[in-house]
Amino acid sequence: MKGMVWCAGILGLVLAAGMTPRAAEAELAGCDLPKVDNFVLFVDQSGSMYTSHAEAGEVKEILAKRTLLELNQEVPSKFCCLDSALYLFAPFEEVKAPYVYDQGSMATRIDWIPDRQPVSLRLTPMADGFEDLTPVVSGLKGKTAVIVVSDGGANTGGDPVAAARALVAAKPGTCLHVISLADCDRGRAINAELAKITPECRSVEASEILGNTAKMQQFSRDVFCKSRPPTPRRGG
Repeated sequence: MKGMVWCAGILGLVLAAGMTPRAAEAELAGCDLPKVDNFVLFVDQSGSMYTSHAEAGEVKEILAKRTLLELNQEVPSKFCCLDSALYLFAPFEEVKAPYVYDQGSMATRIDWIPDRQPVSLRLTPMADGFEDLTPVVSGLKGKTAVIVVSDGGANTGGDPVAAARALVAAKPGTCLHVISLADCDRGRAINAELAKITPECRSVEASEILGNTAKMQQFSRDVFCKSRPPTPRRGG
């Protein structure tokens, strides 16, 4: 019943926005079935994320927010019964507790991520973040996509790769995706190691998908969608 009510609500929002059901279906071309039951956005808010990206020249946290807002637009609307959540780390903070996904609500929560915070003395205990997130993910039912958005700048605490590996091991069916804003060798190396934990999942540079509709839609399909198995042919 909850799913039916929420699906009807999502359809109402689509129609109110002037999008016909046919247009909504066209947007979801090649996306037949949900790959996951839940997704968690896990966003770095350490000091280094509030410095300018060495190549892009913009504050990394603002680039992260823009990337997530674009991704939010591409979450398949027909999968109206996904649960979603938004957490920050360094320090760990709950912005949206796990609940039925709603595009508008998620956009509001992404906007709540501060555009500016102090840089000095804001270190990056990334391992602590994964440890704090583990009971959240373990409490979710079904398969979960955890989308880590970070510059990989872990510089205090334990081993972030070991902590992320423990998170995945604690809840079978967890897929770890990485959206990287790394602009130094150490950050790139850490994000690359995170991506190897679940190699069947996606790792991308934010610059690769931000502002590129086709690549953002492909990333969304890779995270959320699977194809319907072909119907067996009958007869000879």
